[in-house]
Amino acid sequence: MYGVSPDGSELIERDAATFLAGVQARSPSPELACHDQIISIDTCLSRCAVAKVQVALPSPAGEDVLYTDFLVLLKLDGAWRVISKIYTSVPLSQRWFTESLPFDYSRMVSDPIAGVLDYYKGGRLSQPEIMAESFHERARLCFSDSDEKLVKWSQAEFLERVKSRAVTADVASAIQFDKILRVDKAGPDCACIKLMIGYPPNLYTDVLSMLRIAGKWWIIAKSSDHQAY
Repeated sequence: MYGVSPDGSELIERDAATFLAGVQARSPSPELACHDQIISIDTCLSRCAVAKVQVALPSPAGEDVLYTDFLVLLKLDGAWRVISKIYTSVPLSQRWFTESLPFDYSRMVSDPIAGVLDYYKGGRLSQPEIMAESFHERARLCFSDSDEKLVKWSQAEFLERVKSRAVTADVASAIQFDKILRVDKAGPDCACIKLMIGYPPNLYTDVLSMLRIAGKWWIIAKSSDHQAY
């Protein structure tokens, strides 16, 4: 689980055990369940999906809080499991996040996409140092393999594999399907991007979980599925 500190300067990271211990320590709040909702579920082929959800919870500080989460799920041993989560929150009375005024429409979507372009460029040139400009050092890459077993790589392990790839920047069969399919924001500092990228003989559909930390957008988690083409 990943989030941003209240002052926006640091990445918050908790493993499953720490998160679940926090859930167990909460006081019951059934009166807030009416605010909970599944906003969307988007599948990426057969073994990867992302859900956007909202859940209302009481706050020790007083005012109830509405969280908006992006939950990335993988199909593992025949069952769907949440493998990563990024989140943002607003006071429950606000109901939804708002962008800063005045609106800069050109930057609302383009700012997180800048990190995705580093991802494309670094991969195509087999230059992990370019990808590292936007792939956070504490990021994780998780996917379900052909046997529906979890594979988990650190940022360093993933970038080492990028280094060993063939350069595909000028290979038409590799780049012909490259496409950003969806940009979805849950808050001014929280976004999820779905894209396609080809490395013959496979075409990958990726989900990139992104957070803005100290003013810069970072890829915090990545999951994917692929098909032959």
